Amino acid sequence: DGLPPSAISNPGWEAIQAALYPEKHSHYYFISDTDGSTIFADTEAQHLKNVAALRAAKENGTTID
Repeated sequence: DGLPPSAISNPGWEAIQAALYPEKHSHYYFISDTDGSTIFADTEAQHLKNVAALRAAKENGTTID
């Protein structure tokens, strides 16, 4: 009970393709919110702003765009 129908560490075809042929972009930084959303940044400075905005939003009980 509670186990997946296949091996836990068995990647799917899409995961293998993504590892072999990653997308080209400049997003080196990211943060994830507890709602499953992800915020990307191209620079460390923008990343730090995103982190600060997310922390402030969590303290205020709001969301960020």
